[in-house]
Parts: sequence; structure tokens; C-alpha cells
Amino acid sequence: MQLSIASGAEYLSYAGSRGEELGCRVFCFDTAEKARAMQAWVAASGVENRPAPAPANYPQLKVG
Repeated sequence: MQLSIASGAEYLSYAGSRGEELGCRVFCFDTAEKARAMQAWVAASGVENRPAPAPANYPQLKVG
């Protein structure tokens, strides 16, 4: 859905992966209208009420 709303423009998606961020997703668009369209889709789809996925059972990548 994010690709559809972005309509070829730039966008950013970040997924949290530890602690309280587990299952958290942040979506960024180039206009406020596209951000509102994404929020409307999230609310209408009910995806926000689904349980968070279980963490993957493989080692986390480390930096440094």
C-alpha cells in the first residue's frame, strides 16, 4: 500500500526490531496528504489491531 500511495515519489519505511520498538513501523512521505492517506488506510484496514509478529529466530546484525 505504501508504494501505491507514494505514486513513484520518495518514501521511507523503518521497522523497529528490539525492546518496545518490536513491530513498530514508521512511514514517511514527501507530502502531508500522502501521510494522511496512509493513516486512513491503516485505520480502515484494521492492521493496527493485529498482534505483533514474533521475533525472528536468527542472530541480529551488529554494527561496530
